[in-house]
Amino acid sequence: MFTLDELFKATGCEAVNSPAPSGVASVFTDSRKDAPGGLFIALSGDSFDGHDFLSTALEKGAAILCVERAKVS
Repeated sequence: MFTLDELFKATGCEAVNSPAPSGVASVFTDSRKDAPGGLFIALSGDSFDGHDFLSTALEKGAAILCVERAKVS
């Protein structure tokens, strides 16, 4: 398990919603996968944008979202 301090140090991210969990159990990029307590990284490519799936990632158990921009609807 990664602590948030380790995660923030490695990525330069910061918490914007509190309270934040004490750590993450896994890291995932596919919002279709169950990932309770996980960190979802919203990747963007030529034919997809992970930001379109932030709500789905939360429904699948994401504890933290790593995003370039907020787009939760």
